[in-house]
Amino acid sequence: DTGVPHILEHSVLCGSRRYPLKEPFVELLKGSLKTFLNAMTGPDRTMYPVASQNKQDFFNLVSVYLDACLFPRVLDPVEGPRI
Repeated sequence: DTGVPHILEHSVLCGSRRYPLKEPFVELLKGSLKTFLNAMTGPDRTMYPVASQNKQDFFNLVSVYLDACLFPRVLDPVEGPRI
């Protein structure tokens, strides 16, 4: 294991198109009612499980995760190398 999947797990969460902050989850969690929020990397997959007892909070968390996974800043040709 080279650790590359774990590094990518964290890099993906370093901002996205809609949430260009370096650590969007730090800001999000200040007001979140989450009951579970984590990330896990296995040899062939990465999981970002999330749970909240509040429906709107859950959708907010999922929105940030989805944007991070689909549009990570790490892939941006200008911002990516800085992350």
